[in-house]
Amino acid sequence: MPTFRIYLDHSKADQSRVLIDQAWPVMRAAAMEAFGVPAGVCKLSVIRVENDPDNYPISVEISFLEKSERTPEKTGLICDATFEAIRSLTGISPFVGASMRAPETFVFRK
Repeated sequence: MPTFRIYLDHSKADQSRVLIDQAWPVMRAAAMEAFGVPAGVCKLSVIRVENDPDNYPISVEISFLEKSERTPEKTGLICDATFEAIRSLTGISPFVGASMRAPETFVFRK
């Protein structure tokens, strides 16, 4: 279940729809291809924030459950696709980072 959180500085709030409507399909497709997951398990949140002026105006955190086949190389492909989708659509170079969660310590309720 790859989860994408886009932290969008309030000064760039006008970019929200383009991120959801145009960048998200590219980002989700990269996760689906690299990790072999269906679209329905990929999650997106766009969160408007008040950033420190020295921070990136758009930051993306990608998190997912750890599995042996989810290699750093595959994770890098998702990060690259995310970076390029956002940069090409907004003209802003985002910060993109990814982390894995250990399944045995991840607790959730639906």
